[in-house]
Amino acid sequence: MKHVDKRFLAYHVLLAAAAGAVLLWISLRAAEYGKAVQQDFKLSESVGRAERALGDLMETLLQSESGVRRFLLTPEDKWLADPAGAKARALADVENYRAERMAGDGAPAVETLLRQEVEAKFEHWSRMVELARAEGAEAALRVAADEPGAASMRRIGDAVAEARNNTGILRQKRHDETSRTLQSLRRTTWEGMVAILALSGAAIFAIATRTSQLIRARHDLREANRQLESRVRERTRELQRSNEDIQRYAHVVGHDLRAPLVNIMGFTRELENAAEVLKAYVDSMRAGAPFARMDEVYAAVDEEAPEALRFIQSSLKRMDSLIAGILQLSRLGRAPLHPQRIDMGELLEDCLSQIRKQLVESGGEASVVKPLPDIVSDANAVKQIFTNLLDNAVKYFAPGRAGKIAISGEARGAMAYFEIRDNGRGVAAKDRERVFDLFRRAGPQDRPGEGVGLAHVRSLTRRLGGEIQVESDGVTGSVFRFSLARNLDRIVQEN
Repeated sequence: MKHVDKRFLAYHVLLAAAAGAVLLWISLRAAEYGKAVQQDFKLSESVGRAERALGDLMETLLQSESGVRRFLLTPEDKWLADPAGAKARALADVENYRAERMAGDGAPAVETLLRQEVEAKFEHWSRMVELARAEGAEAALRVAADEPGAASMRRIGDAVAEARNNTGILRQKRHDETSRTLQSLRRTTWEGMVAILALSGAAIFAIATRTSQLIRARHDLREANRQLESRVRERTRELQRSNEDIQRYAHVVGHDLRAPLVNIMGFTRELENAAEVLKAYVDSMRAGAPFARMDEVYAAVDEEAPEALRFIQSSLKRMDSLIAGILQLSRLGRAPLHPQRIDMGELLEDCLSQIRKQLVESGGEASVVKPLPDIVSDANAVKQIFTNLLDNAVKYFAPGRAGKIAISGEARGAMAYFEIRDNGRGVAAKDRERVFDLFRRAGPQDRPGEGVGLAHVRSLTRRLGGEIQVESDGVTGSVFRFSLARNLDRIVQEN
């Protein structure tokens, strides 16, 4: 908006300059009629120079102020173009005004005030720049907020307006006297009125344009607010979804990690029982007495202790696998993303090459419906998503029918949507959501795995700005549909 205000001000300054030119033109025409008009012309010319000096002064001050503001926002010396020269020009403009002012217009007080305020203003800017260099822009902005810089600019503007008003009054008085003495200037006066009307029309046009800009700005503000509200709603949904995931994650981890511990505790008690039997046998042997419970000793050595150890080792392996899955999921959430442009056709060829052996061994086939939409995302994360889903599809081909996998995708708006369809044994309706939970598997547990792959897929998909879901009738296959942001770089920058 500041840029628009400056253009609006500049336009009106140009209109004022044009009005001055019209008055000067009238004076030049009046010079033909006598000495009185010549004097008026000289006076008008002097007024024009004084007003131009005032206009140059304001322009220099506005440019200097803009440079200081830009320096505070972006501390680069290129914005501070010759501060000493700007100050010298401003003081020169005040001196030019003094040289051109008319006697009796009260200018000495005005020019003295202008000189004092200009020097004070440049000193204020100099302190701000020095403070920004020494302590940073925030410190300079705090000082700027405490000092009456805006009031100083208003006083300068008021002084300039007063000077212009004084010269304008005298100028009009001189013109009235000339009009009364020189009736022959009537035609020139009418011509000047026509020109002024034209300038008035230009001013009205400028005001209308400015009003239109304000209306557009208001509309843009409403649109920005709408987008902000939409982003807030989206962030709220993400937080709610994260909270739900955390709750499910805590329940799953607590349940699955507790089960091996319970088994270990149970079989530890069996080991304790076996140890008690063996201790009784050893004590009897030391005393030289016969031991009547040899069948219990044989059972403890041959069956109970080995069985308990096997179950304890199995439980420990299960715990190790669960902990490894948790750590892997945690690493995925912390790994930095590196957005880059991805040729999805090439990436899918690479993913399919990794499961080619399993496809051949199972007698299945995979096809890609091209073209696929290219995206800007993290290549490793995208590859993990497709590889896990394709590996799952091959792993759960239905026995008795040739396995088929079809991959397709399309771009809609800011998202890319992909689909992996197979004719495997499918996912039951009750398991469509839980298959994405950590350590949860669906259907018969006749395939190797720990229930970690799809949990990783969902985590990666959400990190890449999308979502995933599965559709299946539980008999004729599954369709995994997921979305990814087409430009992850923009999302990373926004976050």
